[in-house]
Amino acid sequence: QTLKTNVSEGERTIAFQQSALRESEVAIKADAVRLEALERECAERGKVIRELISTAADLKERREWLEGEAGHLRAALEEAAQRHEEAMAAADATVRQVREAAEGRFGYELQARLSKLQSKVNDLAEKEARNGMRMTALAEELAGARNTAHLEYARRVEIERALHESAAIFKQQIWSKDESIGRLADACQ
Repeated sequence: QTLKTNVSEGERTIAFQQSALRESEVAIKADAVRLEALERECAERGKVIRELISTAADLKERREWLEGEAGHLRAALEEAAQRHEEAMAAADATVRQVREAAEGRFGYELQARLSKLQSKVNDLAEKEARNGMRMTALAEELAGARNTAHLEYARRVEIERALHESAAIFKQQIWSKDESIGRLADACQ
């Protein structure tokens, strides 16, 4: 009778342990599926981070190029402004000379020359005004590009921070699952 009782209790214990093992096996498989999904997600995020870093480098190069171009344009504008000032001073001096001469015996000829020179001065002034407008438009475009680059950089830094946080959470979840699996394995033994 005692032997039957012990055998019966042993069979119940074995059945209970087999049931627990099956439940552990199901839980381990579910955890393995979740772990694979998390690893895929981590790989995808890594790819996105690499793409963001590559794009940020391209934007940085573009910004540096634009800044270099702006420097060249600024120098060209300053040079053009200097030439304009010199041309205006020369034209003013010529106009003064022509007026002084016009008051003399060559009045009509000098007046024609004066008109021609005044026309050239006006053409130069218009050309300089167009150059100034073009430089202003380029400066505005450069400012827009700088702003866009700055916003993109800030966005990428925020995404990278979020991805680092996600990676830390992912590592914590994996560690927690490994501990759970270890405890279940220990309990099964």
